[in-house]
Amino acid sequence: MAVVSIFFAVASTGMIFPNSGAPAKTIIQFEIGTDFSDGQNARIFGLADQALDEPTTIVYITGHTGADGDPEANARLSNARAEAVKAALVDAGVPQDRIQTRGAGGSVPVEAQENESPAAVKARTKRAEIRLVERSMTSIESSQ
Repeated sequence: MAVVSIFFAVASTGMIFPNSGAPAKTIIQFEIGTDFSDGQNARIFGLADQALDEPTTIVYITGHTGADGDPEANARLSNARAEAVKAALVDAGVPQDRIQTRGAGGSVPVEAQENESPAAVKARTKRAEIRLVERSMTSIESSQ
């Protein structure tokens, strides 16, 4: 009998990825509410191109907020941010059925970088994280 070890990495998306690392993530920043920060549309179009070039991938989007305020309101806002990114990707041609969204509220804070002001840290919490994941990493198929 052979013993097989599989290692998993848990990403902030809540997804569990096989092997030792999660797929690279792209961060989309927001100004306020669901308004993208300057320059973010170009990043979204780049992600759309990548997703369209890799038709076997699924796009996972997790919206985030800061931890200040009402947790339920933060959950709604983070979900709305994920949906705003999804809408932009769909407008750019990515099929809707290849995109999954979730809101994490303020449950996944960002860490302050050296010499970073509290205001800068707070600004970085207004984000969505996007990962392109191979379909084969999202399910375990058994062959019989």
